[in-house]
Amino acid sequence: MPFKPIFGQPKSFKSQIGVVLGILVIAVLAMTEIFNGMVFYDLAKQQQDLQLDNFRQATIKQLQMQDRAFLIVEEQADNTLRSLMGLFQKQYQEVRSNPEAIDLLQLKANAGDHIDFFIIDRGDVVRYTTFPPDAGLDFRQFPFMEAFIQKVWLSDQIVTTRTSSAVYGGVKKYIYQRTPDQKYILELGMAFYTDKYFAHFGIDNWKQEVAGNTGFIESVNVYNYNGHAFSSQNVAVVEGPQRQAFDRAVMTGERQSYEAGNRVYEYNVVPRQGSDEAAFTGMVVEMVYNQAAWKIVWYQQIVLQGFIALIAIVLFGLASRYLAKKIAKPVNQISAHVKRIAEGDFDKTVQVTADSGAEIQQLADNIDIMRMNMLVSQEKIIEAYESSLRAFLTAIEFRESSTAVHSFEVNHIAIEIARKMNLSEAEIRDLNWGTLLHDLGKLAIPDSILLKPGPLNDQELELIRQHPRIGYEILKGASYFKNAIEISLYHHERYDGCGYPHRLQGEAIPLLARICAVADAFQAMIDDRPYRKGLPVNVAVAEIQRCSGSQFDPVVVAAFLKIDHQVYFERLRNRQQ
Repeated sequence: MPFKPIFGQPKSFKSQIGVVLGILVIAVLAMTEIFNGMVFYDLAKQQQDLQLDNFRQATIKQLQMQDRAFLIVEEQADNTLRSLMGLFQKQYQEVRSNPEAIDLLQLKANAGDHIDFFIIDRGDVVRYTTFPPDAGLDFRQFPFMEAFIQKVWLSDQIVTTRTSSAVYGGVKKYIYQRTPDQKYILELGMAFYTDKYFAHFGIDNWKQEVAGNTGFIESVNVYNYNGHAFSSQNVAVVEGPQRQAFDRAVMTGERQSYEAGNRVYEYNVVPRQGSDEAAFTGMVVEMVYNQAAWKIVWYQQIVLQGFIALIAIVLFGLASRYLAKKIAKPVNQISAHVKRIAEGDFDKTVQVTADSGAEIQQLADNIDIMRMNMLVSQEKIIEAYESSLRAFLTAIEFRESSTAVHSFEVNHIAIEIARKMNLSEAEIRDLNWGTLLHDLGKLAIPDSILLKPGPLNDQELELIRQHPRIGYEILKGASYFKNAIEISLYHHERYDGCGYPHRLQGEAIPLLARICAVADAFQAMIDDRPYRKGLPVNVAVAEIQRCSGSQFDPVVVAAFLKIDHQVYFERLRNRQQ
């Protein structure tokens, strides 16, 4: 008996049930595809946000580490500028407060090409200068600079700033002082982009290293609070509608962004150290990224799933239950992989069972692409840290080359000991970084003590014993170098608890610091110092062995005795000649 048709001509009850089941299966599949699309969208957005946050944190930390290195080396520049300011004020007095009579070009010739002289009048305008682009510069055009100049007018002391981006390009350091008659402000500026100053700190190049091939980060730039780019090559200023977001970030200190279609301009304020004039010398990081890339992947996924849904029309009825069970397993597999990715495990490929179906495999492949991007991001972060490490080593060598040579030799000896102890590659990597940076704190020790040709008195010894703590303070913001930083802090601790700075004892001292202590002592004994000749290798080895269990860890000493000390024979012979 025919029934009232659902579609078209009358059909049997069995056929109509089949049509109803088919519609139900199609509806379920459609809902499943929509759910998968929503899940994929959410995962894609979360992964992009996580990747973006990783790059954001890496960029800010790298800038802060570079800023610490700049602060240390800037002390010498500050002393030079203060001395020149004294000469500048003297010239002003000798010409009886007539700035036109001062030979600024002769002052510049005596000071060097990288230093310029400026005279600012009561209208806050640069009236006389050795830097032609700044002639006639009106500070009132720049609110933060104008506020700063007003503070200078109210003080009779020298006011110094941190390195900052100049209005017409270049990274420079300035100092200011009002003249005694309160008619003018004398200003000195030192350029830091010459070969002599900071040529290898990467102020222009680090941005490309961070952005890399992320797929959506287009550029990373650094500006001062006036919106001028930190660059030694290009003059760039924040302009356009994104300027409002930039100004809000400066005023509030909080992250601000401006969206233009798929492009997002994000601004983060980076605090700086060692300056009372933060409004004049602060840094703002601009990250420009594009949201279109991950949206296209999502749209492609929706189209693919829609096509699969159309194919599924012929797979209705009882097959739906089979497919549901079949899909459950790969979904669980994908869920487990996503959980591992969220926990920071990027090493395992996202895989599902071979018969999972094209849509599940496509989802797994897309998630695996995101996993690979995040792995690349992690590698870029490591590169950013290593870039900062190279900057610190450059600072050490710039300050005192013998300290850098000592660090490299201690590094070689320590790694040989570690290999004899069968340490893991991860531990050797931390030891490598830590030994290279273990004497970083000596950057803050005056040359009169560090290079003294004779024995140090008690006060000098106490000061030089501060270098492990100083090195730790410089590096402590780099969480990725945690184990390496401990080497800098603890490499002068003794196994018997009589060391410094914390008098740790035995295995309370980190193992890598115990290894560095042996390598550091051995290299120091065989090396020539300003106040003595180096010891013969066999004498130094015997001394290390004698101090086993008191100054040094016996296990580390046992490994040290296994390395080939004859590699130092030629070095010793040359020293004795």
